[in-house]
Amino acid sequence: MPIEVSRNITPESIKHLAQHTNLISNIEGDQITPSKILNVFKEESYDTYENRFVNTLINRLYIFINKRYDKIEQAKQAEEYHCIRINQEIDVNENEKLNVSFEMKASSKQQTNYDDELDVYSRIKRLKDIITGFQGSPFVNMMSRFSYIKPPVMRTNAILKNPDLRNCLDLWIFIEGYDKIGYTIDFIDTALKPDSRYINELYGLTAIHYALLKFYTSTQKDELVLRRIRRKKAVVPKFVKQIYDEFTTEYNISEVEFKRLMDAQKINLRKLRNQQIKEIKTAVENALKAERQFKKYMAAKQKKKTVSK
Repeated sequence: MPIEVSRNITPESIKHLAQHTNLISNIEGDQITPSKILNVFKEESYDTYENRFVNTLINRLYIFINKRYDKIEQAKQAEEYHCIRINQEIDVNENEKLNVSFEMKASSKQQTNYDDELDVYSRIKRLKDIITGFQGSPFVNMMSRFSYIKPPVMRTNAILKNPDLRNCLDLWIFIEGYDKIGYTIDFIDTALKPDSRYINELYGLTAIHYALLKFYTSTQKDELVLRRIRRKKAVVPKFVKQIYDEFTTEYNISEVEFKRLMDAQKINLRKLRNQQIKEIKTAVENALKAERQFKKYMAAKQKKKTVSK
């Protein structure tokens, strides 16, 4: 710079002038007057690769630790699921079948005991507190206006020769190569037998819903429904023929003995049929009774609602 505006004269400026004598304009005895002289300006900047490397490492470590810490916090709350599934086909009568299929789930959370792993958990929490402190440090705040570096990391002389930066590089390599999730979740399935009262209640609810379905989708009266259910199919002749063929093929049986066996078979079938009819009639009567109670309840509710208005 011209000597008139030079303000920053350093030993480097004198050395530079001695090497460039063409910049000297006048020499009077021991006094040397240059026309121009070197000015050295030093500007400090934190935008260096090493600083950006450390800042990027802190950010990656913060994400690495917090992700696993949050998952472990969630894993501490053990979830217990209760599930029941019903899938059943019911023959209401000879013309109707009722398919019942539903699934119910209930979950609850329980605090687990981590006494055996308390030391590991406390170490992870301490790491989280440390890295959170790094995230709020003046260094990170100052480096926030600079961009992060992109892998792979350049092995500069400062990173390779500085012990602290070398440790940072080792930590970076560890995070990049860590492919484990860091925790495990155990699932235990246990089949439990429900209480018989609960099963009976479910069947009762099924009968009520069936009665409501019939009420809102059919115009038949209750007596017609019962009368139609009482009509059963007669014994299929093919079944009798099959028994006759079986006896006449494999055994030498007389006609009298065959009739005696068939009479006994008819008695057993009649008993079984009467029992089934009785069970179906009871179930339908219970369903219709529940339907009538539901109608009374809805009518009373509607009446109460009208009165309140």
